[in-house]
Amino acid sequence: MMQQATTFAVDIQKFIEKTNIEADKVVRKVCLDLMTGIVMKTPVDTGRARANWQASIDTPASGAVTFNADAGSGAKAPGESASSASAISGGLSAVTQATGRVFWLVNNLPYIYRLEYGAWSKQAPHGMVRTTIAEIQRKLT
Repeated sequence: MMQQATTFAVDIQKFIEKTNIEADKVVRKVCLDLMTGIVMKTPVDTGRARANWQASIDTPASGAVTFNADAGSGAKAPGESASSASAISGGLSAVTQATGRVFWLVNNLPYIYRLEYGAWSKQAPHGMVRTTIAEIQRKLT
């Protein structure tokens, strides 16, 4: 995963140079797209996995978010639900501070790895992190 992160940083730098857009705008947009894409691709049963995506700056968040599932968070929920709104709004502060710093997006639930690699969900058999990073890399090149 470290090699992918290094390549991703190079892709962002090349995009900034190619488009001549301010680095701050590009970094914030990429971080927002990463966060939103990963959250929205996370499979939903109760909404707990989606709600537990935590964005932070310089240091990864620890622990889990307490989330009480509601009627809008079940498996048949529309794309936007209370769980996704909670995770995305909670991460917006980190997105605004991301330029020149390390942007972390973590999910500390013990089963998130199994969700990423398709072991527990048919909703996201190819994962959410890997597919979102690949989508954004394609946009940058």
